[in-house]
Amino acid sequence: MKSDIIHEHLTLIEYDGAKEMNLHSYCSSHDLALDIKWLLSDFYNALFQVDGNSLMIKFNNGQNFLLSITEKV
Repeated sequence: MKSDIIHEHLTLIEYDGAKEMNLHSYCSSHDLALDIKWLLSDFYNALFQVDGNSLMIKFNNGQNFLLSITEKV
């Protein structure tokens, strides 16, 4: 379970009232990789490494995964 410390990288993209208040948020692919790392660490016991726009996941059983994140425009 996560500690009570707020994760500073979680990006709030859409929220109630944002359009009416003319608020705009932007999430870079690097920010999204950090957020996914933080979220997945609750569910998987693995080593997570963020390198630019990629997230590497290494499990104790030897499996390795590399997630590359790019914004589709």
